[in-house]
Amino acid sequence: MDSYDPLLEKTRLPQPSLQKFAVASIFQNIRSDPHSDPGRRAISQCLNSSSPNVVDTSVRELCRLVTDSVVPLQFALLELHSALEGSHTRFVPVFVKGLGFLVRYGFQKNNATWQFSSTETHPFVKVLSSRSEVQPELLQQVLMFMLQNKRLGMDEVCEFLRPLLNFSIIRLLVSESSSTSFAMQLVSSLASFCCSFPYESIPVFRLVVGCLKYLPHETSEDYNKFVYTVEHMTEAYIVVLKSLARKKLLITGAQNSSVEFLETVVSLLTCLKWYPSGHEPIFELSRRLLSVQKDLGLQWVPGLSSTLVALFTIFVQSELEHEQASVLKLLLLVLKWKYDSDDAISRTKSSPIEEILFLLPTVSLMSSPSKCVKGLAADLLLVLEKLLVKMFVVPNDKPITEKGAHYLSTPGTILSRLVQHLWYQVPFFGCCLALFFPPLSILLLPTFI
Repeated sequence: MDSYDPLLEKTRLPQPSLQKFAVASIFQNIRSDPHSDPGRRAISQCLNSSSPNVVDTSVRELCRLVTDSVVPLQFALLELHSALEGSHTRFVPVFVKGLGFLVRYGFQKNNATWQFSSTETHPFVKVLSSRSEVQPELLQQVLMFMLQNKRLGMDEVCEFLRPLLNFSIIRLLVSESSSTSFAMQLVSSLASFCCSFPYESIPVFRLVVGCLKYLPHETSEDYNKFVYTVEHMTEAYIVVLKSLARKKLLITGAQNSSVEFLETVVSLLTCLKWYPSGHEPIFELSRRLLSVQKDLGLQWVPGLSSTLVALFTIFVQSELEHEQASVLKLLLLVLKWKYDSDDAISRTKSSPIEEILFLLPTVSLMSSPSKCVKGLAADLLLVLEKLLVKMFVVPNDKPITEKGAHYLSTPGTILSRLVQHLWYQVPFFGCCLALFFPPLSILLLPTFI
């Protein structure tokens, strides 16, 4: 340590130029013997200095040692993490910037295959769990990581960031304001990245959608966080879809991703016990997302059938008029998009089992005291009547159904499969259904008088 003592003393002088020169000299000496204990203790002492100039120069010099292959990457990460945990608040951004640089360097050096044994050992997770003051700068470093490494493949970039997003969302269970702020800001930042780089957005969307199931679901505050996430994702999807509208190959992937997002959201609403405040905001956002796709002239996506099945469970349980109206508006949009004309209904080769599920619940809403709900129900019944007539002319021995994997097994999926089985396997089931439901125009007659 004797060889470093004079230089370490100079780092305490109240002259920035002398401090920087002393730090540069210390790290220059370390290059000749990087594995010596005195040299490593000198690094630690410089990083824990009370001088901003010493700390800033030390972080830069340490990063330079790593890029020049003088010291191992893991050693530098460990030193910066240790200094970060015990440093003054004003030095936090400097250490986080240094750690962000080393993470980017390590990711590139390992050809985007850098992996860790556990979530706790992930460098970004370690930064987040160290102290709350790191959050603003950490968000910037995450975005910089994505921006500088997207050329290596966004799938690999998102896989690297997955532990951080999962960890930040799981921390919401603690209900700390700082944890909540970071998780929501991270989602917002990822959505903003998608808007800025639509061609690289699909893996990022997939990353966020995969984390939705980890959101807490106990209180009204938890529900507000869920709505916040869905809102930002919806806005990002709309921007991306509009940007890619002329690129058929890319727009197909983005549209399929948006449908997967909607199916996940609606399926979670059916399976999780949210605070009983209604789901109208979610349905309005869903309707807006689908309306944009319809206005852009995009084709119906078969995966939406799974969303309809999940929506059925919510529809039959809803007792709130404003929520019922939102569901009816969403259903009308979906069906008018899929069957844009009477000719489209007659041409369709698929069996509208999912749509027919809504027949009974919609009929029951014809007795609703709300004129708005009753009018929307009447409009939906007109479409369902045409579909029901179509089902009677489709050969029962040749069912053609849309294929798609349901996100979760819900009562709606079970009932859908049961109706499909009865329709095609049980003799005279269709005739019994026809006798049970007289022409729907009789039910709709009072609404037109």
